[in-house]
Amino acid sequence: MKMKTFYESDYKPIHFKKLKPNTIKQYEYVWRKYIQPEFGESSLRQLSTRMIERWHSSIPTPVAANRALSVLSSILKYAVKYNEIDEHPVKNISYNKENKRERYYTSDELKDIGKAISSLSQIEQDYIELCKLTGARPSEIVELNLNTVIAGVATLSDSKTGERKLYLSDLALLVLSKYEGIPFAGIDYISVWRKVLRRTNLDNAQLYDLRHTFASHGLKSGMDLHKIGKLLGHSSTNSTQRYAHLMDDDGIDSVNVISESLQ
Repeated sequence: MKMKTFYESDYKPIHFKKLKPNTIKQYEYVWRKYIQPEFGESSLRQLSTRMIERWHSSIPTPVAANRALSVLSSILKYAVKYNEIDEHPVKNISYNKENKRERYYTSDELKDIGKAISSLSQIEQDYIELCKLTGARPSEIVELNLNTVIAGVATLSDSKTGERKLYLSDLALLVLSKYEGIPFAGIDYISVWRKVLRRTNLDNAQLYDLRHTFASHGLKSGMDLHKIGKLLGHSSTNSTQRYAHLMDDDGIDSVNVISESLQ
């Protein structure tokens, strides 16, 4: 069976049911850009470890290469499960070493982002603004259900770390005051962020960096790591420890301080 046939007829109908909408879009992007051009017409049984390793090495960006290898590995795992191939050819391939990014936007860069989103639709503007004001993961704002908000605290039932609380500042609640239900459910945040980048001169910038920036402003305002971890929804203090070098002794212990400092 050809790779593209298996992907469309067997892999997608089963595996995509387990994925969130934006994750599906990321998988589809990786498939179209990296996997289909190289292996789409190949028979599954023709794929070898050597062939895949050379392909992985040929992708110039280490992170992109790893994401592509991860998606291919997932596809081939199903191929083994369904007896289309006997062995998993990816299992002995090493992933590229990735350096953890610690990108924090400066005040000027935040202003640049603010100017860029002014030409977007209102709901797209508000989506980016909420990412900035809450420190939430991009997918968490998409899934935010306003029916769960009680006294400025929303319950996220399906975040990366399971159910968690999302603390909403006064400014965030003001942005949300015009909405009800799950207002950002249809947002394609990858496309929205690409629009932002086209309107700015930001280098090496990702939407997720707004989350890092939120944390950095909190720590510089004097909040401790435990509280920052709680606001970010970290399940382990190890995740928050990456921000430890940003701490100082002064500031106010409130989420409102962070959101107002980002204006």
